[in-house]
Amino acid sequence: MSNTPPRKVHLKIAAIDQLLRARRGVTLAALAAELGVTERSVCRYLAQMKSELHLPVAHSPERHYHYVDPSPLFVFHQAGQSAPLRPHPPAERAVPPSLSIIEQIHGALYGRSKIVLTSPLEASPVLAHPYFLSRLAGELVLFGSLPHQKALLNLPLHQISAVQVLGERFDDELAEGPKVRHGEGWLPAGTACQVCLRFPSWAFWAANLRVCARQTVTGQGRSILIRFTTNDVEALRRFVLALEGVVFVEEPAHLRSQLGPHLKAGGATYLPLPQDRDTPPLS
Repeated sequence: MSNTPPRKVHLKIAAIDQLLRARRGVTLAALAAELGVTERSVCRYLAQMKSELHLPVAHSPERHYHYVDPSPLFVFHQAGQSAPLRPHPPAERAVPPSLSIIEQIHGALYGRSKIVLTSPLEASPVLAHPYFLSRLAGELVLFGSLPHQKALLNLPLHQISAVQVLGERFDDELAEGPKVRHGEGWLPAGTACQVCLRFPSWAFWAANLRVCARQTVTGQGRSILIRFTTNDVEALRRFVLALEGVVFVEEPAHLRSQLGPHLKAGGATYLPLPQDRDTPPLS
């Protein structure tokens, strides 16, 4: 058992908490250097933060430590106060997801593992491919796909009641990139490029897509239009190509012209029922 006085432990844990909130990933060696302690001591502090304070500490396969959910749910006493270190109860808000759900999703993200989600929004559990987590409008959201429905998914974690991680892996293009993001939807916001994406009405799930943190969604006839601005045209191009046959670029015109041959060559990846098509089939 450690002989470190409790007061010093509290200060060390408060320092780690500040570092994890300020950075997206910190190595064990970096934490030890910042605190002036051994890596073994840091491991003890991290374990205490997770088991006793229930903070969502996690690490990537490269052993970069971070918070899965870096929201300010926990506020520590100032270092000059004599009160013991403890998290304050969160203010009234949507019920946060349980730590076990966050941990299971976090493990599935880095393991590229398929999961089965149970949510009050779905009539029965659904198979999903998890891509990344992002905090939007104050809530943590899971982004991924529902392969059996040929649909994308962005579901707030507080609407997930259970998660089962399967032993099967998946390999989807949209799963590339950081697994934990901050303030981003499917694409990062920006000011350089005005975009309008059109989805056919049979892709009804598109009405709930969080393509960008700042966007507008409208219906036009048998289409769903999503407008936003971004600086990352390359990410936009990859997004459209990954959804080949489901999403169409209305703006910008230069991207529509670049992608036209690729989309026509590939053909649709999903065939809706005849009554759901934008145009009637040839007789």
